[in-house]
Amino acid sequence: NYSKKILELQKYELQKELERNIELYSTSTEKVFASLSLIDKTTCNDYPSFKITLKQLCDRFRGYLANRPINPLYYEEKTIRTFIAGFASSRLMILEGLSGTGKSSLPRAFADFMGSKTIEVPVQSSWKDRNDLLGFYNDFKKQYKETEFLKALYSATHDPNNIYVIVLDEMNLSRIEYYFADLLSVLEKPNIDDWKIELISDYASITQQVDAWPKKIIEGKLQICDNTWFVGTANKDDSTFIITDKVYDRSVVLNFDKKGEKEKIDNSLPIQMNNNDFQSLLRSASRFKNATDEKKYLDMIGNLDKFVKDMFQITFGNRISNQLEKFVPVYLECGGTIDEAVDIMFSRKILRKLEGIYDEDTKTKLDMLKDEIEGQNYKMPITIAAILRMIEKI
Repeated sequence: NYSKKILELQKYELQKELERNIELYSTSTEKVFASLSLIDKTTCNDYPSFKITLKQLCDRFRGYLANRPINPLYYEEKTIRTFIAGFASSRLMILEGLSGTGKSSLPRAFADFMGSKTIEVPVQSSWKDRNDLLGFYNDFKKQYKETEFLKALYSATHDPNNIYVIVLDEMNLSRIEYYFADLLSVLEKPNIDDWKIELISDYASITQQVDAWPKKIIEGKLQICDNTWFVGTANKDDSTFIITDKVYDRSVVLNFDKKGEKEKIDNSLPIQMNNNDFQSLLRSASRFKNATDEKKYLDMIGNLDKFVKDMFQITFGNRISNQLEKFVPVYLECGGTIDEAVDIMFSRKILRKLEGIYDEDTKTKLDMLKDEIEGQNYKMPITIAAILRMIEKI
């Protein structure tokens, strides 16, 4: 009898709690996106115009990093040039290599130098799909579960004249092609007006007043602006997933094999550059300035493409070719050479497709590729070193 009374009391309390929740559900005037609506109220920086060449930008960035009083950083010229040229050729960069080599520090320091924004989002090993990255709408609470990544993405759209770098820290702790699939697909569209991420598909069924929605969410979709780039850091160890070709082909890859060595570089102060000026700088450099450079590049790419197609049945493909067309001239404007730029992209885009193929036939063909590069007098030390490592493994 006593137990029955306890159960009846518990039932009564649960019934009251249910009624309270139903009342909250039906009379809710909460904003659909609580945090994003707050971002609407924040003010944006508006930097004055700042004129500089890409070579000056790379040299000054490197000088600033090496002479910081706290935590100075030393990077090779190639690394800085690749990082800056990467902004012109892809919206996704992957910084991979050993721990403690400055992968995470580079995009962070870029914000310090440029006056831009770098927002870090740690990837969790439990991430399985887009909901882990972008959040989801909770129909019972009538609110969207906002993630740190979504808040960073919205901040960039809210503040279009600032440069935003969203860092996915340890991005290969989970399968990138699962949780990042929507972004990979959207960012490939040639027209930036089509860079829209759908957050709520049945937005029309949500009967809330107009001001419950953030200003930049239109018909349940968020427009990604041209001021936004994504950088993933990736360690190579047993706790991480292999990055697939689908992801590699769409990104610019920087390898960090060792920590930079201390060296004397002229000091430089940080700058403040807005997105419009940065975009103009990249756009104007995305075409070869003279016919000689362009011919050398086309001949070099043509020879290498034909050789790997004949020998390994691997092609550059449209996606990689389009990236190269932008990357190489911008790398040139950053102070590098055509050979350097092709060497970096070829070793990380094409040669890596042969990793894991261990047989005598491949070894012979790799030797022939090495002879072809040296015979053509292409200066490609990164590619040659990678070929020798692959031959040694075989």
